[in-house]
Amino acid sequence: MTRKVSEVKTMKQWDRLVRTRQKHPGKSDKQIDGIESRRSFLFKLGMGALALTPVVAYISNHYQRQKEQIYREMGMIDVRVKELQRSIGRKTKIEELENILSDLRLSNEQFKEYIDTYDERLMEELAKLNAKRDEEMEIYQFVIDGFYDYEKRNPEKYVLGEGSRVLDLARTIFPESRGEWESEKYQRYVGTTVIERAHLTGTDFPEVISKKGAYEFMDPENPMYKIFLNPLRDREEEAWFTTFDRSRTLIGLPYEELNPKVTHYFARPIKNMNTNLPSWADKGKLVDEITINGKITRFRNIPEDF
Repeated sequence: MTRKVSEVKTMKQWDRLVRTRQKHPGKSDKQIDGIESRRSFLFKLGMGALALTPVVAYISNHYQRQKEQIYREMGMIDVRVKELQRSIGRKTKIEELENILSDLRLSNEQFKEYIDTYDERLMEELAKLNAKRDEEMEIYQFVIDGFYDYEKRNPEKYVLGEGSRVLDLARTIFPESRGEWESEKYQRYVGTTVIERAHLTGTDFPEVISKKGAYEFMDPENPMYKIFLNPLRDREEEAWFTTFDRSRTLIGLPYEELNPKVTHYFARPIKNMNTNLPSWADKGKLVDEITINGKITRFRNIPEDF
């Protein structure tokens, strides 16, 4: 830089010297030179800071990348939820609705894991999404409960196999335990025979129930056949509603938790317990024996019969 008059060689240098002294009146040439040196230092410092920009950008974007990854994961679950919503229709079977509800519960658990894992700055937003899924599950549960309630109050509207599996099971249990409906264990054993036979034969409830000779009430000449067709025929609402609810609980159990396993049973008056016994009366394993209403009912597990 030109600081002294004696060093001026051109008009351009002269103009620069004049401007510098006008900016710093009263300062010596040495002081002015110090100001220019500081400016040079600051300029170099600024250039060095620019060189660090990629590092700063990486740090500032790290959180953003993590956030975007979480949103992508949530987006995948949102797509699944929307697909499930589109699949819902009035004619959809109740079992399919329950599978949907199970899937939603699984996705809900995944979101709870996100909330427990990631930064607190995301917790509020994730909690809102999780609450939305809770609301969706409540809606599905409401629809499922509505279907079951309609079946329970209008069983005569469905023939065997056209309603839910819960309805088919309840309509089997009821005529077989009409006088013993207050015993939860008795009804559970009767219902278990349908579930266990279906499992052993690889068929569904209608095939098991309608098989010739499997259940006496399926004979049109049997007085209980009319009760099978319409459990509310004699307005036994408490007994029927209780049977239906127990059937729903029984079907809701995983097969592994169905205990004990029962495939056969027979009832006889206490005084004539050993008369006219079925051919399989002593086969397999005796699971339980219940005495109620003046008769004894023996429940056995004979899987080899299937």
